Amino acid sequence: HYTTKEAVFHICLLQDDYIPSHVSLSVNKDCSRTSDKLIVNSVRIPPEDRKEFGVCIQTPLYGKETVQNVYEFIEIHKILGVDIFTIYSQINRKDFTDGLKVYKDENILDYLEWPTTFKRDNILHYYGEVLTIHDCLYRNMYRVKYLALVDLDEVIVPSRYYTWNEMINSLMDSSTILINGFVFNNVNIVQSKTLDSAVMQRGLCSDIAVPKYLTRLTRYACDYQAPRRSKVIVIPERVTHLDIHAICYLKDYHKKMVSSDVGMLFHYRNGVPVDCKNRTIISANQMLRYE
Repeated sequence: HYTTKEAVFHICLLQDDYIPSHVSLSVNKDCSRTSDKLIVNSVRIPPEDRKEFGVCIQTPLYGKETVQNVYEFIEIHKILGVDIFTIYSQINRKDFTDGLKVYKDENILDYLEWPTTFKRDNILHYYGEVLTIHDCLYRNMYRVKYLALVDLDEVIVPSRYYTWNEMINSLMDSSTILINGFVFNNVNIVQSKTLDSAVMQRGLCSDIAVPKYLTRLTRYACDYQAPRRSKVIVIPERVTHLDIHAICYLKDYHKKMVSSDVGMLFHYRNGVPVDCKNRTIISANQMLRYE
């Protein structure tokens, strides 16, 4: 993905249901030169006991990111019906470790340290993002039914439903093919706050900062068509590998492109992307239903 190096899959075929405890890589055929042994993490939860939705923040957190943004992200996604969160982070500040403890104690957050050797302009795309995507995919493969992969400043917003469960069920019910995931087109939410929003008018939460989801209620008219800036919700066990913005092909399965009247990816980025050509401002107040 726009870099000189790629992540590589080494696939080992297993006999029956045997699961090894460790694995190593060899540079020759007689295994005389091998890498360090890596522990195999195998999580196989029966389908009836799996959580419904998980979310991965696919770009590792870095720099001066605020814990408040993480709070807002987790809480809006809990409202949407998410059960488990996986976050990769290069931040080891006390406000993060202490502030996110409540979610760890609830067993809904995996907060994983990410090597600081991965940089913005690394040989592996953007802080090694392609690695976090696949780590998160396989980490959650047998513990959630559906897995969303987005960034901290993004939310997949149903257009005509309240929760993801309602939205995904409608998409599954209307499909006649085997689906392995859903692709949502990106729209850019305007950076300036909509001061006349319903929340502001009634003076709600006057003593605290109102989440951006309830104050940024317009968007630019430029619509990106997947895979340009799109993000996905996948059925993990039906996917082997992913792109940053797309689901890679797998025999017998098909991805479903989601129309904007069913759901969209709201991107709360700062500034206007250079590739946003139509900068007419239009309404995007779907989030007010969650106030």
